[in-house]
Amino acid sequence: MKKISITFKRQPRATGLASIGTPYPSVDIKLNKQKFGWISPPTWRTDDNKWGIYFSIKKSEPDSNPNCDWKNVSIKTRFDTEEDARQWMVNNIERILEKYQLHFWED
Repeated sequence: MKKISITFKRQPRATGLASIGTPYPSVDIKLNKQKFGWISPPTWRTDDNKWGIYFSIKKSEPDSNPNCDWKNVSIKTRFDTEEDARQWMVNNIERILEKYQLHFWED
């Protein structure tokens, strides 16, 4: 079986006054060069000062929004560093693909 590999792309840092509240850039998560998620850095709004992982999946059941066939989900686990979040995604991408059908979007 072929090993599934994901890639990461760090977004540019915020500049000006925005950089005070968001000192770290977010990181896109890609599979086969298609973006499906992101690693969210801690900001002035985060209580725990930790990194989070979010990605988009196809809905398995209809919900209150019939105009959209996908939704964003978050991982409950929070991470101390960006590298910890990246490593978690690398270690768990196969489990995610078994459980969910990913929704990809354009840059």
